[in-house]
Amino acid sequence: MPAGCNLDRRSAVGGCILIAGKVEAFTLGEPLNDDTITIHLEKANAAFHGLYQVVNQQFLEHEWQGYTYANR
Repeated sequence: MPAGCNLDRRSAVGGCILIAGKVEAFTLGEPLNDDTITIHLEKANAAFHGLYQVVNQQFLEHEWQGYTYANR
């Protein structure tokens, strides 16, 4: 982790999608309050149609089930 990043002091969580062993999409987010999470970044290879939607949907489903809102 780069110096000064301070992710170890935060409750940030990340995820990625691998296609053929290569990272083709990734995202990073953390809770804002008791019912909202904030997604800080989300990147995907646009060559894969729908990959942005998939990384967003999967991240919310697998990491943030208990939250009502997502601030993107």
